[in-house]
Amino acid sequence: MPEFLQLFGEVTIAQIFTMIIAIGAISGLILKYNSKFDSWYEKRKHNKKVLTEFDETIQSLSQKQKQDMARSNQMDLEIKKELEKLVEKINVISQMLLESNQNTDNRFEEMQEKMDVSERLKLKDRISQVYRYHHAKGEWTTMDKESFHGLILDYENHGGQNSFIHEICEPESCTWKIIDMKEED
Repeated sequence: MPEFLQLFGEVTIAQIFTMIIAIGAISGLILKYNSKFDSWYEKRKHNKKVLTEFDETIQSLSQKQKQDMARSNQMDLEIKKELEKLVEKINVISQMLLESNQNTDNRFEEMQEKMDVSERLKLKDRISQVYRYHHAKGEWTTMDKESFHGLILDYENHGGQNSFIHEICEPESCTWKIIDMKEED
């Protein structure tokens, strides 16, 4: 024990007991805070891992977005080119339809003109027959007169003008005597 006394001197048992309690309390605190520190360190390590994974995910998504944008731009260009081709084809078809309609209109007008010529010839012949019949008599009925002027009007509607019908037949028909059916009885 003398060595103990030399080493610790006049330390009492109460002081030793207080020291043991203090050391126990300090080690309890150290253990308590050490586990909290370990827990904090593990949380921090976990958070760093999560942040690293999150950052990698963000970078991956950013890269994917860039690739998608590049693909989207490429597709936009391709669609634009296809639309331009389609518009060009539509313009060609529209031009063809316009030309076809113009050709159809021209053919219709030619056909109408031919039909008008044919109808004018028929009407001219019919008017000249009526004229010759009533010219010899110098008279006609009201019904014959209306029919004759109807033929002339139809002749004009088919483009007939400036012919012997207007120069001879129509003026002379105004001089013919109108007879009613009652007068012949």
